[in-house]
Amino acid sequence: IKDDLYALGVCAAMLAWQYNPASSLSESEIISEKIEKGTFGMLARPEKVSGELLEFLRGVLNDSEADRWGLEDIAMWLDGQRLSPRQPALSPKAARPIVYKDREFIYLKKFVREISAAPIEEAAKFLKSSVFLKWFMNNFHDKSLLANLEVVLEANKTPLKNEKDMQIFVTQILAAVDPEGPIHFKNKNIKLRGFGKLLAFEVSQDRDLSDYLQFINQQVYAIWLRMQENVPPDAPVIASAFESAKKYINKKMPSMGIERVVYTMSEDACCFSPEFKNDFVFNPKQLVLNLEKNATIGKLSTPLLDRNMIAFLSVRAPKYIEKHMSMVNAPDSASQNLGALKVVTAIAIKEGAGPLPKLGDYFIDRADDILKNLKNTKLREKLAKEIERMRGTGDMAGILLILSDDQAMQEERGRVGIVGVSHIAAELEGVLQYQRDAGDGEGRIQGRRGANLKQDQHLEAHGDQRSQSECIEIIHHLRLVWILFTIK
Repeated sequence: IKDDLYALGVCAAMLAWQYNPASSLSESEIISEKIEKGTFGMLARPEKVSGELLEFLRGVLNDSEADRWGLEDIAMWLDGQRLSPRQPALSPKAARPIVYKDREFIYLKKFVREISAAPIEEAAKFLKSSVFLKWFMNNFHDKSLLANLEVVLEANKTPLKNEKDMQIFVTQILAAVDPEGPIHFKNKNIKLRGFGKLLAFEVSQDRDLSDYLQFINQQVYAIWLRMQENVPPDAPVIASAFESAKKYINKKMPSMGIERVVYTMSEDACCFSPEFKNDFVFNPKQLVLNLEKNATIGKLSTPLLDRNMIAFLSVRAPKYIEKHMSMVNAPDSASQNLGALKVVTAIAIKEGAGPLPKLGDYFIDRADDILKNLKNTKLREKLAKEIERMRGTGDMAGILLILSDDQAMQEERGRVGIVGVSHIAAELEGVLQYQRDAGDGEGRIQGRRGANLKQDQHLEAHGDQRSQSECIEIIHHLRLVWILFTIK
């Protein structure tokens, strides 16, 4: 919120003074101006504006987030209370400059920014030199900064052996002398609280993420936390987020990896699947509808759900995909297709995304692959005929009911009992009953609703009493009865 209020303040200042001081400046020059003058000082002009507006601008443009106004401060300001915003602390400034690359630096933050962009071997050598150490100790007397510097130097007494050691040393020492600034790592300037949004932006631009993977794996976030004079209130949250991210990126299965990190750490990131390159998919319903759109123009990949979609759904709507994850991630195409069908159907029903005719036809085209392992030839032929009748209907629930074959039943046998049999029996009974009154699609929906109720009732009355083999046999018979009744 405070970042948004800061942006509002910048816009308000430009409107108030009718001037944009950044219009002719480069990004580096803008940052340099902010370091020397602060944001308010950079934007303010000699022309007068009302005292009330100045008070607002000073409050929301404070460069210290802790001292910047929040919503409560603005509410009090709107009520007419005078709050006297805190003046931001001036950027640390040396009495004498340090010379680096034939340039003189007085402001510490300017020097930090300059040397963080230097080649790593050159930066490490200069920061370990007596030139820098003497300059810093003679010009900056903040006890916490000097203590930070001492800790880093003590930990790096031995010569730096390789590029990795040099990179960590540079990151440590820059965090030690400028703990309020971003973490400088691999020529990147990273704010921990904005890491997720930064990562999402980099993914959206198709940029190389290897440096961010190293940042996570090497636990660089901990360097910044250790250099803070006062432990931030959200330090445990930050640490937990990065520890979880490290676990995710070291797991190769779909739903994990860097994709999981992006959607976990950036709560408002859209799905970055290549299938949605020109679309913004923010929820499961939009995902399914965009798959339907792609199916309409013949642009669906196999398998249907890629790593980004799986990770996106696992974070945003786990109830739709978690119980089907073993099938979605299976090595064979039949299981992958059936798993994807179950996920899509669940979303279509719960989110009201149907009918999906082209997406339904996508699965019908793969029916032979899903049904090929059925041992009962007659059953397989009847199911193939029935599934073909569903072409063009977009009835995902109906398609799933037909394609949930006995292979799937075998996979579930550890959980099947009389409850499972009664559920399927009640479902088929409901389908037959409601087909007479409401047609195929409504019959299947109502049949499932009735089945859920009857399952609960049967569980209370009888519990689990049948053997697994008896259950599977009964299921096959019930399915045959249903097919014989519905095929005309």
